[in-house]
Amino acid sequence: MKLLAEWSEGSLVLEPNITHTLGRDLQCDLRINSPKISRTHLKLQFSKGSWVATDLGSSNGSFIDGKQFQSSKITQATSINLGGTEGVTIQLTPIETQLNIKKPTLVDSQATRISKIPTNEEFEAETGRIRLQKRIRIGRDDANDWVIPSLSISRFHAEISQNSSGAFEITDLKSANGTFVNGQTVVRQQLANGDLLTFGPVSRRFTSTGLEPVVGIEGTPLEIIGGNFSVGEKTLLSDINLRLEPRSLTAIIGPSGAGKSTLLNLIGGRIKASSGQVLVGGIDVEKNHKFVSQKIGFVPQADILHTELTARQAITYGAQLRLPNETSKSEIDDRVQEVIEKLELTERQDLRIKQLSGGQKKRASIGLELITAPEILVLDEPTSGLDPGLDAHVMETLRTLADDGQTVVLVTHSVDNLNFCDNVVLMASGGHVAYFGPASTVFSMVGKASWAEVFRWLATPEAIYLKQSNLGSLAPSGAQIESSQPQKRSWLSQVKTLTARYLRVILADRFYSTLLLAVPILTGILCYFSGGKDGFGPGHPSKYGFTYNSAAQSMILMLVLGSVFIGMSTSIQEVVKETAIRKREQATGVRPSAYLASKVLVLGVIVSLQTILFSSIVLFGRPMPAKGLLIHSARTEIVLATILLALTTLSIGLLLSAALSSSEQAMPTLVGVTMIQVVLSGALPIATGGFLATISHLIPSFWATNGLAAITNIVKTTLVTDHGLKARWAHSVTTVDQSIVLLLIFSLIAVLGCGYRITKDRR
Repeated sequence: MKLLAEWSEGSLVLEPNITHTLGRDLQCDLRINSPKISRTHLKLQFSKGSWVATDLGSSNGSFIDGKQFQSSKITQATSINLGGTEGVTIQLTPIETQLNIKKPTLVDSQATRISKIPTNEEFEAETGRIRLQKRIRIGRDDANDWVIPSLSISRFHAEISQNSSGAFEITDLKSANGTFVNGQTVVRQQLANGDLLTFGPVSRRFTSTGLEPVVGIEGTPLEIIGGNFSVGEKTLLSDINLRLEPRSLTAIIGPSGAGKSTLLNLIGGRIKASSGQVLVGGIDVEKNHKFVSQKIGFVPQADILHTELTARQAITYGAQLRLPNETSKSEIDDRVQEVIEKLELTERQDLRIKQLSGGQKKRASIGLELITAPEILVLDEPTSGLDPGLDAHVMETLRTLADDGQTVVLVTHSVDNLNFCDNVVLMASGGHVAYFGPASTVFSMVGKASWAEVFRWLATPEAIYLKQSNLGSLAPSGAQIESSQPQKRSWLSQVKTLTARYLRVILADRFYSTLLLAVPILTGILCYFSGGKDGFGPGHPSKYGFTYNSAAQSMILMLVLGSVFIGMSTSIQEVVKETAIRKREQATGVRPSAYLASKVLVLGVIVSLQTILFSSIVLFGRPMPAKGLLIHSARTEIVLATILLALTTLSIGLLLSAALSSSEQAMPTLVGVTMIQVVLSGALPIATGGFLATISHLIPSFWATNGLAAITNIVKTTLVTDHGLKARWAHSVTTVDQSIVLLLIFSLIAVLGCGYRITKDRR
């Protein structure tokens, strides 16, 4: 039995025939350079069938669950704190040399059970065949005749019944994920002998005597027949012919530019073949993309998760977004717990993602896809950036997943752990497959002695495709289904889940949430001490005998500047920083409009509260007009006007964020757009005639300034003489109404533009 040791800076797989020492001394097998750790701190030794951790008289001690120990057996995943209860943490996990394959307890892609077995044996559970009777109701509720315990199956999913003429019909009972006959979704259809019926992950063949198991269906095979992919004149994949058997683990390797990622995207349905076919379970991916996409889980190279969430929270939110509406909270919790246990994250489930090791982050990312029990699991560089110990652990996890029922395909540059794979695909320059078969026969087949020689050979023109005579062929079904995707989560449910997750992410990031509170307070205080004591009151009599408020226009400028800054700074990064997460979730059925709605709702509330706080500080103790134009309180009317401006710039910030390609572009964009808004607002005492006067009408702050000037009657208090300003800033309801309408129009255009951008940006 081996032992996997993981700590913040690395990991190592320990062999049972060697005694290993841990400490900060250079001679230690596991060196952790920390002042809390002694030079030789801990000994790890395999003895009498189990691993034993022994403290070597360290200065600060070794602790498990807060209790100091001298010697302790490691029989399961255990966290040890070295140098104190708050010291360096190392995770020790025993690894069986023979893989311990754990069968899922809740969802098995082909498992079925019969809830009622009549004495006349209408159902033959022993053979997996289901005899026909007058009516067979199918679903996951125990009240059904045929119970399929999968969360992709509705409680009452479908029904097969005999009509008055003796023929059998299948009826979909408004299921969440649809009922399929020969790959085509149906509502009600008469059945014919040989029809292939599919309910979520389960398929059966209809015959005159019953529903027969599909021959050999213990998983889902994947086949590429004559696959080619080109971009312009450049060929990226050339005549690909592969068959990946059910429950197999296949690695795609090769030099850079050989087409590995392109082949993976072709398998995952992310790109369409220029010619040829990709078949999943005998169904053409291109012709039936909406149907087949439910069977494929794609794990990208980056661990794109909200790092402020715990592992359990991240997977739970993924389940809430992907599983049908009718799935109960207890069912979601059970499914999440099952996935966590399968990926050996139980001991780490309550840690934030950013606190996990590289291998644990990768397993959490895989967990998001396992929620829906996909039949094909596709991974892009799952071991990239991991040290050899974590590389082996991730590959062992993928081996277990394949044995549990998934057909697993991955791209990798690592060749150290290919022994876990059933097959490897060697990609040569030009997108050719140079070899497809077991890793053990690569050297003999290509005539090379090492992987270094193999990679050099693959980059040369001499590396050609070796046709495999043993590749079978699946008969394409030729079936096409409707263009609409079977519903999983409703729009409202997705908005609710995304909103809850977004709030949790913000609250979990203490620095960011503190910044959201500090920005309006600091901005408000600066503006307060910069503003005149007369506020928006009538001012004071001058030496010439008339009353004049010289600070009123600068007060409007500060309100405009603060509102624009708050709206823009809160939103400018909120879409671009989640681009990878958003694309991954959209590929699984999360609606772009639901994603955008959650942003607008959460940020809208935050920006409104920020603006109320900011404007209240600026206006505190300042004289105000006697009454407003639309409501009695002028102070309240001014605050509402600044909130509307902040929400408008919030919408513009989201649009710009969706258009940016990286978070680094956000800060210069924020500065530039804020300056434009302030300069063209009309609140500055500068000349903005000609071209500037024309484009000012396209700036939200221009209309907000007009509205604020009208509410505060600035024409009278500052003795405005310019006829153009008098018209724009007229103390009338019409001026305020015009400002409100145009700001709402700007907001709507910006939100629609953002929605269009993120919808178009789907991969």
